[in-house]
Parts: sequence; C-alpha cells; structure tokens
Amino acid sequence: MLRIFFPREQNKTWAMERAKTNVIRWYPVVGILDYMEESLNALADEFPYFFKDAIRVYNHFRKYSYKYLSTHISIYFNLIN
Repeated sequence: MLRIFFPREQNKTWAMERAKTNVIRWYPVVGILDYMEESLNALADEFPYFFKDAIRVYNHFRKYSYKYLSTHISIYFNLIN
C-alpha cells in the first residue's frame, strides 16, 4: 500500500508528486484524525448511504468516552494516592 503513495525512487520531488496524484486519483475523500468532524462531514457528503449519521454516532461515543475515561482516571489516581 505504501508503494502507491511513496514509490522507492531517488527523486523525492517526483515521488511526492506521484503520491499526490495517486491520492487524488484513487481516494475521493481523505480524512484527517485531527479534523475528525470535518472528515466525517466530507464522507457524509460523498457517501451519504454509508455515513449520513456518522457525525451523530461519533458525538455520542465521544461524550461517552470522556465520561468513561474521566471515571477511570479518577479511580486510578485515587488508588495511587
């Protein structure tokens, strides 16, 4: 898979241009974890059948995970002290 993005060539400029071309050609949406909500919205726009409720599900689990993590972190620090 990495060969598609970064072919083993001496000319790094050429390899980077080739990688960009491959991403544009083969991937209609490229998500970035740092921009998860924007990525999910882009996926929902491009593939609504699969991702129409993705942002709602993501927000639900994100809220749950914060509660879950904060509870376990509190318990952990109470056990340490």
